[in-house]
Parts: sequence; C-alpha cells; structure tokens
Amino acid sequence: MLGACGRVALAAAVAAALVLLVPPVSSAGLPDDRRQARQWALSRGAALGIPAAWSLSQGTGVVVAVIDTGTRADHPDLAPNLWVNPGEIAGNGIDDDGDGHVDDVHGMNLTTEGAPQDIADRNGHGTLVAGVLAAAADGRGIVGVAYRSRLMTVKVLDQAATGAMAAVAEGLRYAVEHGARIVNLSLGSNELDMNLRSAIEEAGAAEVLVVCSAGNMRRNVDAAPSYPVSLPEPNVLGVGATVAADGGRTLASFSNWGPAAVPVAAPGDRILTTSRDGRYAYAWGTSLAAPHVAGVAALVASIDPGISAAALRAALVDRAAQGSAPGLPRYVDASASVRSVR
Repeated sequence: MLGACGRVALAAAVAAALVLLVPPVSSAGLPDDRRQARQWALSRGAALGIPAAWSLSQGTGVVVAVIDTGTRADHPDLAPNLWVNPGEIAGNGIDDDGDGHVDDVHGMNLTTEGAPQDIADRNGHGTLVAGVLAAAADGRGIVGVAYRSRLMTVKVLDQAATGAMAAVAEGLRYAVEHGARIVNLSLGSNELDMNLRSAIEEAGAAEVLVVCSAGNMRRNVDAAPSYPVSLPEPNVLGVGATVAADGGRTLASFSNWGPAAVPVAAPGDRILTTSRDGRYAYAWGTSLAAPHVAGVAALVASIDPGISAAALRAALVDRAAQGSAPGLPRYVDASASVRSVR
C-alpha cells in the first residue's frame, strides 16, 4: 500500500465566503488575488523568485498532472484551470477517444472510490497540492505558481490517502499518454516497485519531468531510500521543504534530504492553498514543496515547449542557490531558471 508522503497538517481554514471579483492586477502587471499577501513563498522577498519569473512566463500551454487523492474540481480557484481531454465528450457514457476510459474529461480515477471518472477529493491532500501548483489568477483567493497552466487530475489515493503502486504507475502512464509535460508525485513508499520505475522510465522517454516530494521523516533518503524520490532516473527531481522564517532559504527540520535524491528544496512551511471544502487552508510538508517546483518547471516549459526532461531538470537544479549548509538541498530560484531558457 502507498500513503501520501508526510500527511500534511492543516490549520483552521481561512474566511468562508467567496466573492466574485474582477481579477485585480498590481501596478507591476502581476497577479494580486485577495489572499495572495498571505502566500509568503510568492512574495518579492522570498527566495523562490516568483514575481520576477511571472514577468516572463505564467505557464501558458503546459499541462501538469497531479497524481494524488483527487481534486475539488469546482473550487473557484481550480475550476478555471482544469485540463479538458480534447477527445472526450462529457457525460455521454462513451469512450470517445478510445483510450479505454469513459468520460475522463478532466482526468481519471484509478481507486475503487467512485466511478472511473470521479476525481473528487475525499481526503484533501490532492486539492492542497493542486492549488500551490495551478490556482488561477482570478482575484478570488490565492494564486498558483503556474497560474495559466492546465491541471490534469489523476486520482490514485483514496479517502485514507492509501493506494496501490500499480495505480500510481498506471496513473503516470495515463498522464504521459494524454499530454502531461510535468507530473507531480507528492507521495511515497519505502518499497521499490519495478512497475512504477518502468512507468517513470517511459515518462523519461516521452520527455516528461516527474517532480517528487522528499518526505517528512527527517532522514537521508540516499541512505534509507523512499520511492519514487530515491529513484535515480534522470527525469526524476526530488524536492525538500524550506521554512518561512527566512523567506525559504533554510531546510525545514521535518524534511527528508539526500545529496543525490533531493538536490533542491522549495517552500513547504505555512503554505496557504486551496482546501477540499471549497475554501483555503494552511498546510506544511514536502508535499507542498514539490508543487512549487513543478509549477516553476511549467513556467520554464512554457517558454521552451521542446525542452527535454533532462534540460528542464537542469534548468531547475543548476540555477538553484546554495541553502543553509553544504550537502543540503539548494533552494529553487524561479527567476533564474526561467531566464536560463529565454
């Protein structure tokens, strides 16, 4: 069985009501959503360097897949950016595109929970991840790192955040087959599954980058592996979590690490994101750090659609800045990564 890597801890959700607004734009022409000021990771002083990156790219044209517990598809900040399967007609009960799945309009459910096209998030983890990565810049609440990308949902974990490795492998193959350029895997297991490894290798052959959370066990995953983050495939990128106190320049005490498996880190502490009740919540963990990096990858890929998975990974790793100590992950610099492919 497989559990979501380091189940995130939630504080009380913030304001209950949502108000329809005209999407505001700051004087610099950047997103200025109602709760964006509470997203420390996206601020000008944060190490992630998102505002400068946004002036060059917003992720337009890039499909990103979140393989997780599902998504609250009608969340006001997520609905505008849902991926739509161009070969499928919603609700007609027919496999229009001949992929073996019926009515998979926004993604696929590979759990035993609900119908195959039921991507509803009954746990909450996947919705938290999705908001960090791709919440729309619509003036309603928060904004995602790649706020003009398209969010594909592949549900492989159930209400208890458990599932089979076979489902994760199948979900990865589905995402690649349907055009995902970047895949986020904020999950993990101590057991190596060769089927999943094969699926990741196939994703690499298709030039798909797989971004993985490092886990929250405070351990060196080079010495005590966790999968898939510890897999050595060149299209896998492991991500640790940094803390808010210094703008994301120090590795969080809970974060796994490992010089080989986890070369980079990103914000994973006190992250405001979308919640499955249709509102917003604070969460922590490497599960939230990974989609920050997957979002940056989408910003890069939007500028260079033909970039290989290896070059995309290098744009993130090679442009990352030294963190709190040698041997620990370096923190991703979105602005430097985006500028490196212009």
